[in-house]
Amino acid sequence: MINQDFILSQVVGGSLDAVAREMSATVTRTARSPLFNEAHDFTTGVFDLSGKKSRLVAQAPGCTLHLYAVVGAVDHLLDAFRYDLHPGDILLVNDPYHGGSHSLDWTIVMPVFYNRKPILLPAVRSHMADNEGPVAGGYTPRSKDIWHDGLRIPP
Repeated sequence: MINQDFILSQVVGGSLDAVAREMSATVTRTARSPLFNEAHDFTTGVFDLSGKKSRLVAQAPGCTLHLYAVVGAVDHLLDAFRYDLHPGDILLVNDPYHGGSHSLDWTIVMPVFYNRKPILLPAVRSHMADNEGPVAGGYTPRSKDIWHDGLRIPP
């Protein structure tokens, strides 16, 4: 006899993986930037909010560097907004001091609610081609401080 908890966990896990893959396909399909639709310089994942910290429960294949950094960025967003999340909210962070790798990598999260309580955080972390700064494209070899990288958005 097959354990029903095992079946349920496989169905839910498969559904969450499908959500992450569909998010990735949507970014690829709708992006105007070749960084996304050709180079796939982004990653998507779904985070669970049942504990004090977020927990990555599903991910789509993507840029591995982004995958590691998105976990910290989501936790910093939660530290700032956990008790002030509402349907329709979209959270954004690109500040390297708040879970980022550099300011050109942006993390965008839109909470999913059940019975008015946030339960999941689907997240996309992507490399934006230009983030202001003194040089087009954002990479400034002569940078002397973080502000030379361009716009910094804390949670």
